[in-house]
Amino acid sequence: MFILANELHCIKYNDPSHGWLSVKRRFTGGTDISTHSYHRGQTVYLEEDSDAPNWIREMESLGYIVFIEHRNTNKSSPIRSYDTFVRRLKDTLNVVAPYNVRNGVKL
Repeated sequence: MFILANELHCIKYNDPSHGWLSVKRRFTGGTDISTHSYHRGQTVYLEEDSDAPNWIREMESLGYIVFIEHRNTNKSSPIRSYDTFVRRLKDTLNVVAPYNVRNGVKL
């Protein structure tokens, strides 16, 4: 995932039976995330059927535009072996809405 002004560029990893949207942990603060999502380091892999759509709606409500690049494999994804997502106290901090860099106006 990378951020460009008010754009969030994410990767969605798909294996033959499921998919996960890869996002930075610091952007998961206000979103309800189930135990069907995983994490590794500072990356959270949001389950495609409920967690990812909820996260996208949350980010769009804050003024972000979400772009998704798809990466597919015909094998079982290693994401399945990552730790189940557990919210940490610092994850509950609010995600800040993007601001226009030129004039400091909220987008």
